[in-house]
Amino acid sequence: MAEGLTTLVSPEDGDGESWYYEVTRFGEVWDGRAETEAQAREEAADLFARMLALQEVTGRTASKPIRRAVIRGLGHDKLATIRRYLPSNYTADSDGGDIWITGVDSMGWTLDDYVIPRLASGLYRAEEVR
Repeated sequence: MAEGLTTLVSPEDGDGESWYYEVTRFGEVWDGRAETEAQAREEAADLFARMLALQEVTGRTASKPIRRAVIRGLGHDKLATIRRYLPSNYTADSDGGDIWITGVDSMGWTLDDYVIPRLASGLYRAEEVR
């Protein structure tokens, strides 16, 4: 199976409004939408890099649970902003209405003590999903 940017659909071939992309790593597929092809390619490259970092951390710390949080009702347009708040052992993805944060705690970069407070500093309210 190919890895990296595996699908790129133009607005004309898709929903008529935005570029749709899928990124694949180790058989896991994440997707997103962007306004331009260049933005879609940039976001896909960033997402792939985050997937690599997350899977590398997850592989090295397999005994640590994967932690998840959600920011409800924020929308896809804030996804890039939210990603800038996160350490490399966490990543974010959007389902269009909510932003989902996934990762593992590593060397002080934890969901409780870093990620959620860091997002709160920007007035983004994240809550852990158990």
